[in-house]
Formats: sequence, structure tokens, C-alpha cells
Amino acid sequence: MNPGTRNYAIVTAAYWGFTLTDGALRMLVLLHFHQLGYSPFTLAFLFLLYEAAGIVANLVGGWLATRHGITRMLTVGLVTQIAGFTLLSFLDPGWTAAAAVAWVVAVVAAVLAVVAEAAAAALAALTVVVRRAFHSATVAR
Repeated sequence: MNPGTRNYAIVTAAYWGFTLTDGALRMLVLLHFHQLGYSPFTLAFLFLLYEAAGIVANLVGGWLATRHGITRMLTVGLVTQIAGFTLLSFLDPGWTAAAAVAWVVAVVAAVLAVVAEAAAAALAALTVVVRRAFHSATVAR
């Protein structure tokens, strides 16, 4: 396998890994609060907070990815994703609604900040690899 194809496969796998775990994180949080009896309106509001945090995280993440490099951000993102899932497991069903929401929003916001930067780094790397592959194919003709 040539290095360009290998790099493309690695970056694509990392990007899909982040995409799938981010989706799983969203669903776990929403299903947890649904199980606790939250109304659809409240769940929608929680999801709105999640998306708002994602906007901020993507802006910060893009800046950090260009500043610290793609490989480092991918590694940090994977470790942070694991830490986020671990922190969410400490949520106690006996907590008040306010405490549970505060815990989940804090954990998810912290994870989003780092994971979004890693996803932005993966997307940037994927773009570079595709451009190089396209350029090589065009020059070879």
C-alpha cells in the first residue's frame, strides 16, 4: 500500500471514529434523560445546549488544530472521548435534576471542546490527503 493511500485510510478511520462516538455520546445523554422522565421539550433544550457548545468547540478546535498539529489533536481527541465516557458513568440517578443536567452539560462541553478540535484536525488532514491524491493522479495523466 502506498503512503498516500495508507494516510488516507488512517485519517478517514479517525474521522469516522470521532463521528460515530460523538453520535453515540449524544444518544446516550438523551436516552438517559428520557429514561429519567424528561419531557420532549426539555430534551430538545438539552440538545440545543449541546449543539451550541459544539459551535464554540468547532471554532476553538479549528484554531487549536492548526496551532498544535493534526497528529497531536487526533490523539488528544481520542483520549478525551474515553475520559468523557468515563466521567458520564459517574452520573448518579439519585442526583437532583439540576445537578444531573449540570454534570452532563459540563462533561459534554469539556469533551466537545477537545473532540471537535480533533475532528477538525482529522477533516483538515483528510482534505490535504485528498488534494495530494488528486494532484498526483492529475500529474500522472
